[in-house]
Amino acid sequence: MALQIDKGLFSADFMDHYAILGIPLDIDPKEIRKVYLKIARRLHPDSSALTNDGDRQIASQLLSKWVNPAWENLSQEKNRTEYNLLIKMKGQSAIGASSAQTVHLNSIAQQLLAAPNPDFFYRSALSDLSKKQFVQLDQAMEMTGRISELNLAYIMRKQSSGENTISSTRPLYTVGASFSETPAQRQAQEQAQAEEPRVPIRQSLAAPYFRRAEGYYKKSDYVRAIRELRDGLAIDTTHGPSHSMLGMAYMNQKQPTMAKIHFNKALAINPEDEQAQVGKQALARMNAANNASQEAPKKSSGGFLGGLFGRKK
Repeated sequence: MALQIDKGLFSADFMDHYAILGIPLDIDPKEIRKVYLKIARRLHPDSSALTNDGDRQIASQLLSKWVNPAWENLSQEKNRTEYNLLIKMKGQSAIGASSAQTVHLNSIAQQLLAAPNPDFFYRSALSDLSKKQFVQLDQAMEMTGRISELNLAYIMRKQSSGENTISSTRPLYTVGASFSETPAQRQAQEQAQAEEPRVPIRQSLAAPYFRRAEGYYKKSDYVRAIRELRDGLAIDTTHGPSHSMLGMAYMNQKQPTMAKIHFNKALAINPEDEQAQVGKQALARMNAANNASQEAPKKSSGGFLGGLFGRKK
């Protein structure tokens, strides 16, 4: 069974870990473990829910190639923070692509784009899909693809409304004030947005280099990402997103000094640059961890699933 999806975020050669676990983008990080354990028990080879060899084979692939990597990425604060930043970049790209009609969404996802209360609609629709996700394992990829399309639509809706909340401890998106708004307030807000003049945005000459670097970065090809970003910055030294991503790439290459330089440049251009802020915080944690490692020996621990289900002899 080939685990390949070409819908939603997956269509951009991107692993949608939130869709794989069937969890919303605004989930409390503390709740991710509960969902993971439930799915892991369902898909484990010893699960009583698996009645035939075909289901066991599919479950084994889903668990090892999808569910476990998704848990590993979302359970660690640093990995989740960097991953959430990449998702936001995908949302920005999708908004640009939608004007060219190159983004394909199912009917439920399309309804989300125009829903008066997107937070409620998103959670309700995702809940319905996630309940069916691993009931029939041969339909797991189809259900996951639909969830990813819903995630993409939610990201696009949030990005287009200017919501860009992110931190290392909070969810990717936080539920907005739409639950407490009255119909009159929402109508006035939508009318004001419709009447607001749209100002054309000039694209930086470094943008094409940035987009190519983004592709290399998400594949962990930091050397090529750095090369693209440096070439772009040679043309436009004021492109803040390139400086912040370059800082992240250098940090992953274990070059903290270069990372700090570019984080500082990004913040000098835009003091609200979230990626640069998160990167500097990560550098501080790395320095603290390095100092601590010089004082105490490192401790090792067993694998999570091994402790959960026991080791086979």
